[in-house]
Amino acid sequence: MKFIDKDLVSIQEARILLENSNIAKKSLLQFSQNKLNEIVELFYEKIKDEFMNLAKLSVEETGYGNIEDEYNEIKIMSKLIYEEIIDKKYIGVLKENNNGEILEVGIPLGTIVAICPSINPATAVINIILNGIKTGNTIIFAPTKRAEKIVGKIVEVFSYIAEKVGLPEDTVSCLTTSSRKGVVELINSESVDLIINIGLEKYNYELSNISKPQIYGATGASPVFIERTANIQNAVKNIIDSRKFNNGILPGAEQFVVADITIASKVKEEMKLQGAYFMTESQEEALIDLILKNEALDEEYIGKSAEFLAKRAGFNIPEGSSILVSEQKYISDFNPYSKELKCPIISYYVENDWINACEKCLNLLFESKGHTLAIYSNDSSVIKQFIMIKPVARILVNTGASLGAMGITSDLFPSVILGGLTTGLGFLEDNLNPTNLRYTRKVGYGEEKIAYKKDDLMDILKEILNQLSN
Repeated sequence: MKFIDKDLVSIQEARILLENSNIAKKSLLQFSQNKLNEIVELFYEKIKDEFMNLAKLSVEETGYGNIEDEYNEIKIMSKLIYEEIIDKKYIGVLKENNNGEILEVGIPLGTIVAICPSINPATAVINIILNGIKTGNTIIFAPTKRAEKIVGKIVEVFSYIAEKVGLPEDTVSCLTTSSRKGVVELINSESVDLIINIGLEKYNYELSNISKPQIYGATGASPVFIERTANIQNAVKNIIDSRKFNNGILPGAEQFVVADITIASKVKEEMKLQGAYFMTESQEEALIDLILKNEALDEEYIGKSAEFLAKRAGFNIPEGSSILVSEQKYISDFNPYSKELKCPIISYYVENDWINACEKCLNLLFESKGHTLAIYSNDSSVIKQFIMIKPVARILVNTGASLGAMGITSDLFPSVILGGLTTGLGFLEDNLNPTNLRYTRKVGYGEEKIAYKKDDLMDILKEILNQLSN
C-alpha cells in the first residue's frame, strides 16, 4: 500500500506557488491601470456565465445555504463590486499639481495570501480577485477542505483569462491540497506582503506571531435595536429578510434583537406575521442539544433552514416559518443563545428604554466581537448616541444588518469581507476595497515656506533647550 503524507505535499505545493507568485508580481508591476481594467472586465464577463454553476457547487460541496440565495448573493455582490471599481484609478499616477508634477502614485502591495472559509466562499474569492487584480497584486488562496472545489473552479476561470491576455503563470493560484501546515508555510513566507483571513479563528495563533499586514474579515453576530419611534413593520421585514437570506450565513447577519418595552408586543406579533417562530423553553433546549458540539455550533448545522433545524430537533413549525426565535433575558458565558449561531436563529430581548437597550447592545457587542450593529429609529438623538459610543466597526441605520453591512441596501462599499479591527485582529475595520490592497507613494518637492535668518534659528534652538532643561 502506498502512503502519501498530505502535509508534506501541501508544504511543497505552497513553496512552488510562492515561487511562481514572486515571479508574477514583478511582471505585474509593468501593467498599467488600463491593462488591469481590461483583465478585470474579461474576468467578470467570463465568471458571470458560471454564477449558477458556482452556486450549485458551493452548496453541494460545503452543505451551507441554499442554491437560489447563493446564486443571488454571487450575482448581486459581484456586480456591485465590479461596477464600483471598474472606472476608478488605484494604480499609477493618482494626483498631480498644476505644474504637472506627480504628487501621489498608487503601488501594488505584491503577493496576497487569502485564507478562505467554507461560508460564502464563491463570493469571497470573486471579491478578492476583482479588488486584487484591479490593484496589480498576485493572489494565493488557501481554501478549507470543505471549499477546495469551489475555490479551485473560480481560480480555473481566472487562469483561462490570464492565459489569453499574457498574464504570468500563477498570478492567481490556490492550494489544491488543504493542510494546516501548507497554510502556515504560506503565511510565514517572507515573499508574502498581505494576509487576508476570512473568519478562520483557528489560524489566529499562528497569525499573531507574524509581523506583516493582516486583514481579518470576521463574520459577526449583529445586535439590532428596535427603538420606540421605529417603523415596526419595515424594521421587522428588514430583519427577517436579512437574517433568513442564505439560511443566516451572511457576514454581519442579525443574531440578537433588542426591542423597546413600549413596542415589544407589537414587534413580537409582527415577527410572527412575517415568518418568525417563537420557540418554547423545551424546544429551545432540544434545538441547542442538537446543534451544539463541545459548546460550539456543529458544522453540520451551519446554514441549514429553520424547518430543517426544527425537524431534526423533534418539533414542528408552521409552514412558511423562516426564523427560529428564542426569548431571552440575560447574557452569559453559559447561555448558548448569547453566542454566534450561523443559522436562522434570533435571540429576542426586551428592555425598558433606549438607555437600557444601549447597555444590552454594548454587552452583546462584546459577545459578537464588535463587528456590526443595526438600529431602527426615527429619533436622531438616539441614533447619534448609538453611533458615537458603540465599540463597533459599522452601524446600520434603518436597514438590514447583513445586507446593509455588505453594501447591498446601504451606501457602504460593497464587499463580503468585512474588516474586524474592533475584534483586535488585523488593521482594517472597513469593508475590503482596492485602497486596502495598494499603498500610496507620496512625493514632496523642495519649497522654502518660512524665511528666517541664521541668528533667528540659533535663538529658537536655545529657547527649546532652555525649556527642556527646566
